[in-house]
Amino acid sequence: MNNVKKLNEGSLILVLLTLTLFFNFWVVPFGVTDPENFGYKDGLAPSFAVYVVGILAFLTLIYQFIKVFIFKINKVTNSNAKLNSVNILSITRSKKIILSCLIYSFLLVPNIGFYFGSVIFIITLSFLMGERRMSILTVVPFIVMLFIFLGFEKGFQILLPEDIFFKNIFGRLN
Repeated sequence: MNNVKKLNEGSLILVLLTLTLFFNFWVVPFGVTDPENFGYKDGLAPSFAVYVVGILAFLTLIYQFIKVFIFKINKVTNSNAKLNSVNILSITRSKKIILSCLIYSFLLVPNIGFYFGSVIFIITLSFLMGERRMSILTVVPFIVMLFIFLGFEKGFQILLPEDIFFKNIFGRLN
């Protein structure tokens, strides 16, 4: 890894570390409030998942920093032409993935709900990552959402954003 690339990656890691610390010590304590008298018998506090994500992001960035600057792991490539075409492909794919994440966050979840929006998002993300088998694209998202529903709603008793689609279906059944 040349020095300019190492410097760019190191500065990006330091910026992300700063943002992660800001998130963990400023945004979460002031933005995510736990209900009063919330104890262990009530389940996990709403801020628990946010702190876990923040801590995992911080640890991942520390690992990446150590990997780049202490262990100095270099990848050996056969040809620069192949490397450049892979980088262009990765950048294009990354832009599509980021765009699909933004659409999921700002359009799908607020308008059609978490579960149905997540199924659409998982299908789209799997397709962008190269999965072309229809059986995988249709079955796996529903299995993932079933595990999320059972784990969070039933197991941890953490309420996820209300789903308009399923609320209309299951609301009539109750």
